[in-house]
Amino acid sequence: MDITNIKDDYPEFYKRLVSIIPKEVMFSKKIITFKNSVGYASKEQGGNLIVKDKWLENPAWEILVLDDGSEEHSELKHRLMKKEFVFLPYLGKNDHFATIEKVKEIELKNAKEDLACISLAPKNILTFKKHPRFSESFFYEEYLPVRMKEKFLIYEYEKMVLSSWVVGCESEEFFEYEGRGVWCG
Repeated sequence: MDITNIKDDYPEFYKRLVSIIPKEVMFSKKIITFKNSVGYASKEQGGNLIVKDKWLENPAWEILVLDDGSEEHSELKHRLMKKEFVFLPYLGKNDHFATIEKVKEIELKNAKEDLACISLAPKNILTFKKHPRFSESFFYEEYLPVRMKEKFLIYEYEKMVLSSWVVGCESEEFFEYEGRGVWCG
């Protein structure tokens, strides 16, 4: 994967994040209602501020990170392996702490055959080849942020898929991982 064309003013994770592999097809969601009744929290009658928030319940991903040979990567690897962090890692909000486990080094090999892609991947690079049995079939598709526009530093979106279908992919960024395919782009 060529990371030399990524601009220095982009967020660092655009240089280091390689692939996201969801451990479940869909995560259950939970709606939480917060109430703040200190009086000055809201201009509503009674001074109550009521906020509804939607959370994913027990999400789990496998995240692959590019080893670019840098000192920062060595430091990240050390901290992940030893679970030594300056701040508690969290996902999105500081009350959603990340559980980091089973950290290991892997080596990916370019996929030489059609495989089921277990990671999120751009729909336009995949050729859907073989449909699995109906009871095991799933297909998820959504526009997700994949990069930032250089001039405005706003997200660019692509149609991404996660599917149980066997796919063909001519991309140099499609690899075999534990007998299945992952897109690392």
